[in-house]
Amino acid sequence: MATPYDEWTFGPNVRRMPEFTGDGHPMHRDFRSAREKLDGQKTIPTVDDIYREISTRVAEAPGRITLADNRIVNCGTLDFGSVAIAVGYAHHVKIEHNLMRDLPYTGVSIGWRWAPGFTHCHSNVVIGNRIERVMQQAGDGGAIYLVGDQPGTRVVANYVHDSGRNYSSHGIYADAFSDHMEIADNYVTGVMDRSLYLSKNGPDMEVHGNNGEHGPNLATGGNDRGGRWVKFYPARTPPDLSLYGPRRPSLP
Repeated sequence: MATPYDEWTFGPNVRRMPEFTGDGHPMHRDFRSAREKLDGQKTIPTVDDIYREISTRVAEAPGRITLADNRIVNCGTLDFGSVAIAVGYAHHVKIEHNLMRDLPYTGVSIGWRWAPGFTHCHSNVVIGNRIERVMQQAGDGGAIYLVGDQPGTRVVANYVHDSGRNYSSHGIYADAFSDHMEIADNYVTGVMDRSLYLSKNGPDMEVHGNNGEHGPNLATGGNDRGGRWVKFYPARTPPDLSLYGPRRPSLP
């Protein structure tokens, strides 16, 4: 009998991996020996260990990509499930200093695994982006959405404003089984639900230095489904917006 969703465990104490982890699924080969390492060493492989392994024997997933200084504006007018920048199974992707504005759904989405275990999605960085007026049509998302265990992934120093016209619209949303990521020094304001929402996350998330406006989005608490939200402290005045988004003039 399959393990019920709510009974999964996190981090180095995972007792059971789904059958599609490892060689059973080509996009999960980064960590095909992770179960042995967890059982034997009780530690998770470092980012360097992961990259050394995949760089020599795995060619399926893309890596070492930079998406910088782009303007992605007023997109998804036909498909309300459209995302400005989506990273499924990819590693060492740097998303920096982009402007994303007037979108029906999520701005940046990283990960494609709503279960424990490791995949090719790790070591990605989202930094210095300006994301405004997103989640204007669809629900259950955020300006920045993360899912799954992603060692080495960092979401730092982004500006988010105005997320949400539908249900469950968050600023930064780390969904089921997110773990081993850093979310730090972001400024979030004007969202419909939670500025920072962690849903069924693992124990090794690093969340610090995030700030936002005073108001209901700052509440610390949780719900009966295992989600939690984190207070932004200390509160600060809105940052210098010139520090976020593209660093070069618009192209003709």
